Amino acid sequence: MTLVNPIPQVSWCLGEPMHKVFEGRIREGKFGQITSQSYSVWELERVRLGFLHPFPQVNYTDESYRMAVNDSASIEQYFKLHADQQPGHLSLFQDKLEKGQTVADCGCGGGALLDLVKQQTGGRTVAIEPFAGYHQSLAARGHEVHATVEAAANAGCAGSVDVALSFHVIEHVDDPLAYLGEIRRLVRPGGIAVVLTPNWDDILMKVDPRRMEPFFYRRVHNYYFTAASLAWVGQRAGWQPAGDIFYHEFGLANTLLWLRDGKPSGHTPCPGVDASADAFWRAYLERTGQANNVGIMLQKPS
Repeated sequence: MTLVNPIPQVSWCLGEPMHKVFEGRIREGKFGQITSQSYSVWELERVRLGFLHPFPQVNYTDESYRMAVNDSASIEQYFKLHADQQPGHLSLFQDKLEKGQTVADCGCGGGALLDLVKQQTGGRTVAIEPFAGYHQSLAARGHEVHATVEAAANAGCAGSVDVALSFHVIEHVDDPLAYLGEIRRLVRPGGIAVVLTPNWDDILMKVDPRRMEPFFYRRVHNYYFTAASLAWVGQRAGWQPAGDIFYHEFGLANTLLWLRDGKPSGHTPCPGVDASADAFWRAYLERTGQANNVGIMLQKPS
């Protein structure tokens, strides 16, 4: 049944037609950890933007979130789990980087991506991260540290950033329109933002929704984006969309093993699948918009 959005928690898009697409228990942290309560997922029909109901209360400033997703809040565990992902993330915008640029990473975690950026640009790097447990390490590695985008803007970053990054953050916020507006305040006229988030059009959401949905939907993700919905929110926040991004992190083996076992396997190899099959599979999913990550390049009007 279609309703006109009556839910106050997403008041920024009141009036949009929406309908429920999921009801049930969802992922709490890692695979196998399921919430005790049921949640629903609603879809804004015009732009295929999903959101969770109700929004849970999640504290990103203390160690509780990192303990839930990483089993540890230490900077060492962060690098162990996430450092290998960052060269792939860097490749998505590397051609936009120039020597001496100011780059801000909004929700940078332990800063592994920002380290790679600094090595390439040699310029000012702004680490925006709510968890104070990472701040000392970030500062020691030469990054300017702030707890929020607003704090960074108020501390002199407003209008000075050439490239702003937001990787796997926008799905956590209460109001993505306001969030992209805050980032826009940081960026200079003509500067860009690169936003990446899990893709609601992930191939496994289509071919195995019964098992994939309770894994894809998770308690700490308030929103679920497609390329169309990222562009819609970006435009409403005053940006000019400058290109979609589809990025798939895994090979064909990951998909086949999920279909066989119903659980994630990371980069575990599968008999009969070689590197050429993996490369073809990644390219196919990225070309058809079914990769596990979707993103957008946004430009601030001059």
